[in-house]
Amino acid sequence: MPVAGCLQAAAAMAHRLGDMAFADKCNKSKFQKAKPVFESKLWNGSYFNYDSGSSSNSKSIQAIQLAGQWYTASSCLPPLFDEGKIRSSLQKVFEFNVMKVRGGRMGAVNGMSTNGKVDESCMQSREIWTRVTYGVAATMLLSGKEHQAFTTAEGIFISGWSEEGFVYWFQTLEGWTMDGHYRSLIYMRPLAIWAMQWTLSPPKAILEALKINMMDRIYTNPFDARNQNESRVKKIITKSSCFSSSVFHCEC
Repeated sequence: MPVAGCLQAAAAMAHRLGDMAFADKCNKSKFQKAKPVFESKLWNGSYFNYDSGSSSNSKSIQAIQLAGQWYTASSCLPPLFDEGKIRSSLQKVFEFNVMKVRGGRMGAVNGMSTNGKVDESCMQSREIWTRVTYGVAATMLLSGKEHQAFTTAEGIFISGWSEEGFVYWFQTLEGWTMDGHYRSLIYMRPLAIWAMQWTLSPPKAILEALKINMMDRIYTNPFDARNQNESRVKKIITKSSCFSSSVFHCEC
């Protein structure tokens, strides 16, 4: 899916630069051909399968299955799939990868079986990664699922930094498992939390830019496409209050 997002971005950039031949190549020759194949092979009615094979983990629920959608939405590009599929996939990830892992207090496990058990087929599938969880949360915010987004992200704080969790404090780990085993201290993945901030407070240039729909050449304003979600997110921002004991200076 990330490749699909790259094709969208490449087509938009080529269009902006006036290279219509390359834009059409990315869009018509590649994206429009790949999209229906991707959906027919992997979409199962509620989420996208891990792969199109017949192995025991082929239908594993992958937390970051909408990575490409995250990238395109953050870039104010048209969605890769219809809203129903996006929201359905995110809801499945929330219910299984997040909430079935200690009640949502650990973050999103990379792989989850449909029977509600963690996918143990490989090291990566059974781990919880900070970057993936924050990326999932950002995608949820972009889709208007604010409650699910902050619940998902909160699990990383609880398990990674809170005294209620594994008390890793600020060693910024790459990831950990259900039993608290971790690897790669002082890692860069936790910086993905800025993806949530980007979604909550998008740069003015992004809000005012024109969004080019390479699928049908329709020009729409990204603010019009996001204003409903933006307004819901802003309501959350206004509800939050400052902590009187915070070490940070607040000018609210």
